[in-house]
Amino acid sequence: GYSALKDNAMLTASIRESGRIRPGVMLTIPEISHKEIVLGGYKIPGGTLVSLDVAKYNSHKDLWDESNTEYNPQVFLDEKIGKTKFHM
Repeated sequence: GYSALKDNAMLTASIRESGRIRPGVMLTIPEISHKEIVLGGYKIPGGTLVSLDVAKYNSHKDLWDESNTEYNPQVFLDEKIGKTKFHM
């Protein structure tokens, strides 16, 4: 039943890893930069709509280990990221 699924850390990690590798939404909801910022080496003037490419962010080599394009739910079980739980 539900209680067995709720406490299944590997199932939760697998769902999150699937979303990381193949996100259901490609871009974040645009937000307005309220002041000039530097993002990725580019000056973004205040008042500009900014949105992140989720797929690129989810596989960026500085944020994920060398297997960033490989399916590996274990990364969500590691202590450095934290164990995952359902939020229902």
